[in-house]
Parts: sequence; structure tokens; C-alpha cells
Amino acid sequence: MVERFRWQVCDSEFSAQKNSSSSTTASVLLLEQLKTLMLGIKLVSLRDLTLQNKADINMS
Repeated sequence: MVERFRWQVCDSEFSAQKNSSSSTTASVLLLEQLKTLMLGIKLVSLRDLTLQNKADINMS
């Protein structure tokens, strides 16, 4: 699901670069913020998984 989302973001950025207007620039900035947010979510879930694995190992 994240991969498909990433492709959509890349496609949107490409269209935005071809047709640069002030509203397009604003949407590219929003896309950048969205990508940062997605990356943050991914890193947090990765960290949680790591912590969960450590907890499982300690329990056994």
C-alpha cells in the first residue's frame, strides 16, 4: 500500500514540475510534508516492531 502511495506522489510531483504555477508549488510543498510524515510513521512502526521483538526475546 505504501509503495503504491509513493508512486502516486512521484507522479504528482512530475506533473507539478511540468506545469509550475503558484498553486502547483503549494501542492508540491504539501506533498513534501506528506512524504516526511509517511517516513516518520514508517520509522516509528519500525521502532515499535524492534521493541516488540526485543520484548518477545526477553520473555522467552
